[in-house]
Amino acid sequence: MSGDGPDRRPVRPSRRAAGLRLLALLASIVIGGFLAVGAGLGIIFELQGFGTPAGDPRPGYIAQQALVLFLALSVPIGLARLLYPDTARWWPVAIGVIAAISIAAVVLGVVQGTADGGTT
Repeated sequence: MSGDGPDRRPVRPSRRAAGLRLLALLASIVIGGFLAVGAGLGIIFELQGFGTPAGDPRPGYIAQQALVLFLALSVPIGLARLLYPDTARWWPVAIGVIAAISIAAVVLGVVQGTADGGTT
């Protein structure tokens, strides 16, 4: 070293730290997927009048579930941006979010089909 300042080499996280970051990200994707499915089911049941005496959908409840659905899909993306600020490799996050949306769509499609009396 020439003594002209601190060493400016980028610090690489250890394997353990990298594994923990990945585990936290995967956990947020899984939990977000479950929340998205639950919020979607809540919206569908509310729109169909399930559980309310009058059968009219409550706009406040639907707005609340829509907010939960939005947060369930956006929090994993924000966490990925926080945990991996210097990388441009977004394909794992994109695949996780797409998988969560796909699972939610399949579950909601099955519920919608069976609620209409179909055999899907």
